Amino acid sequence: MLQGRGDLLEALLEGPLDAADPRLLHLVRDRYLVAPASAKYNLKEDYMLPVDQPYLSYRNSTMGWEKLHRLVVTLFDQQPPGFFVEAGALDGEYLSNTLYLERNKNWTGLLVEPDAEMFTCLLEKNRKAWASHSCLATTNYPSKVMLHGFLLLGLDTGQ
Repeated sequence: MLQGRGDLLEALLEGPLDAADPRLLHLVRDRYLVAPASAKYNLKEDYMLPVDQPYLSYRNSTMGWEKLHRLVVTLFDQQPPGFFVEAGALDGEYLSNTLYLERNKNWTGLLVEPDAEMFTCLLEKNRKAWASHSCLATTNYPSKVMLHGFLLLGLDTGQ
């Protein structure tokens, strides 16, 4: 007998979870994944409007992002396309190093963003990667955690 979505989720959450369970895979695919966009990218870096300069200013700093970006370029420059997972993808552009891999090296991947507002912004960027409005866990079973939103911390990405 087929169970409804809610019943199936409840049954799976009783655990233990088997990562290869086809019911779990189907549920994750249907409920928690958004396919890569086919529309043209909608990125601030493509327009470089004066109003967007503060948003993109992290790229010119000597702080972490620039160093990490150079490392990503160096490590993957001669590599064939691969698959990335970006945990905490924010809006899909701000502070993203996977965007370089996607656009310049033909990679694809999974963008994971738990904040609802940031996830909406991420989808509007039309990234060519899978997206999931969820978070990664430190355990092999589901749990609930309190999320303190990115914008609530006073770190406005200019959206």
